Amino acid sequence: MFGVVADRYELLEIVGSGGMGVVYRARDRVLGRTVAVKVIRQELVDDEFVRRFEREAAILARVRSPHIVVVFDYGSSDGQFYLVTDFHADGDLVGWLEQHGPMPPRLAAEVTAAVAEGLADAHAAGVVHRDVKPGNVLLWRRGEQLLPVLADFGIATAEDGGITVTGGVPGSPPFMAPERHLGQAATAATDIYALGCLLYNLLTGRPPYDGTSFQAANAHINDPVPHLPADLERVAGLDAIVARCMAKAPEDRYPTVSEAAEALRAWIAAGTPVPTAPATVTTPPPLPPEPGPGPARRRVLPVVLAAAALVAVLGGGAWWLGRDEPSVAGARDPVTTGTPTVEPEARLIPVDGACGYVVTVQGREVQVACRWFDVRARGLSAGASVTVELELAVDGRYSDDVARTRRTVAADGTVDVGQHEAVSEYDGLCPSGTCAGGFPVADRATGARLTVRDEDGKRLVRVKYVLADLRSS
Repeated sequence: MFGVVADRYELLEIVGSGGMGVVYRARDRVLGRTVAVKVIRQELVDDEFVRRFEREAAILARVRSPHIVVVFDYGSSDGQFYLVTDFHADGDLVGWLEQHGPMPPRLAAEVTAAVAEGLADAHAAGVVHRDVKPGNVLLWRRGEQLLPVLADFGIATAEDGGITVTGGVPGSPPFMAPERHLGQAATAATDIYALGCLLYNLLTGRPPYDGTSFQAANAHINDPVPHLPADLERVAGLDAIVARCMAKAPEDRYPTVSEAAEALRAWIAAGTPVPTAPATVTTPPPLPPEPGPGPARRRVLPVVLAAAALVAVLGGGAWWLGRDEPSVAGARDPVTTGTPTVEPEARLIPVDGACGYVVTVQGREVQVACRWFDVRARGLSAGASVTVELELAVDGRYSDDVARTRRTVAADGTVDVGQHEAVSEYDGLCPSGTCAGGFPVADRATGARLTVRDEDGKRLVRVKYVLADLRSS
């Protein structure tokens, strides 16, 4: 046991860790039930935080929605602020996608509509979520059905868009609206943008923009909204919904998140009869288990670009804290295309070359140091398109975001991610214009998880590292 909060909540195990705090599975001694307790990081607590925390926690505790996690209690105990919510043991959308792959269009539309309806309930109470993404949509199993439940509202995010979270940023870059990457405040319109990113992610198995973390952030600001795969059922209707949610200008998005939900419900109704319980989605039959130990949750980690400024993590370098299972041995899936000559494998290789940048946290400038790593993989199918992903951990806890880049496998079955030219307007990590390696890694990171996936998102190889064991050659 990890202790007792407020003489009532027995902390049993850590189930998540992020920029705002640590989440525990706990037992409520008074009511004898299992709850989730988020203990806020002490360094966040100042007068402004206390004001915002108490206001938003009180509002959320009054919100009644089947699509928002229930807040039972909040307060401070021995100088520590905490938030107590319902505990959901059935996983989240990240885990669902890991097991099943991209969602069928009807199911994805139902899930996204339910999340939109939860957001509408929050917006009606004056609360903006700020961090809509698959990892914050929990699943509540009811017989053969799963009910999506929106969790982890961004209580610690500043209203002016500045960082107020040690080890975190105000939102997750793969799902952040362009104006958020530019440092502007979170609004209902930014939640609508993230909703479009969520729908795209559910339908394709990946966020809307690939590439390095710099490229993805720049794409949110400058690139057209990507089209969905042409072979999806009634793709034109879904494409239109995604495009309007993800419009670059907030005024071009749906005026309210309720209207986005209505558009999704109309799309569903146009193709099949409206279900008797539209907010509840039915899970498909589970797939056979993957060989080897698989992760309970996939976590991700990019650096954020903001035109001429970088919004990044204090002490987290290119990535920030999240939540995952303790580190275990890597698991590999067999390659399902082509005939590789060797078993698929991938290596993380430290290279000479330091990097660093300055971030502003709660009004003060902090220098963050990082170093560069290359990735080399072999045993893949020549000509195949693969995605290389790198996740980092601090003290065994993986982040909420992923640095990824897409590559075409060479004729000899290899892929290299190494030295490259800086492609964004912000080149603070590569002042010479040439980056020393493929991925920047914060000095405070202690572990890494390297994954290579095929074009359909299937995991080809995964390897875990203790970064202290890696030395530049």
